[in-house]
Amino acid sequence: MKQDIEYAVPLFKAGAEWRINSVWHDAREKPDKGKLLIVEDIEGAYDLVYLTKSKPWEELSEKDHYMRWAYIEDLLPCEEERG
Repeated sequence: MKQDIEYAVPLFKAGAEWRINSVWHDAREKPDKGKLLIVEDIEGAYDLVYLTKSKPWEELSEKDHYMRWAYIEDLLPCEEERG
């Protein structure tokens, strides 16, 4: 039993890391307008961004030196999982 847990814990952690990292997009990829994003800049700081027609992604990402972004909705549990 103890051996099973020792084997399972690193696999669980690896799966959790993969899930978290799978929602992040490189800043060169253009997100959809009208969606709330979390962005990470080159200094490792995070910010929330809501894209509109008056705020083009290319302008924002260049000015703020974003490295990556994710849709907030992709970071939240699925409605089905909430019960």
